Amino acid sequence: MQALWILLFVALILWFAYRVYGTFLARRVFQLDDAQPTPGVSQRDDVDYVPTPALVVFGHHFASIAGLGPLLRQWWSACCSCG
Repeated sequence: MQALWILLFVALILWFAYRVYGTFLARRVFQLDDAQPTPGVSQRDDVDYVPTPALVVFGHHFASIAGLGPLLRQWWSACCSCG
């Protein structure tokens, strides 16, 4: 039961750090502005620049990360089994 409290405490710290540091990066470092249009809107040509819904972008991002798994697993098992 004590491990559960530690896990919750660490998860809370990570969430808080994500919110604070993410806000700092967005406002001070990258100076992001929601009112400024993205290149898909400002340079739209329906070939290279097309406005895309956020869920589609998330799907492509997730697929590019998850797609490496089967390849990386084979390489990792070959590297670790030689020792």
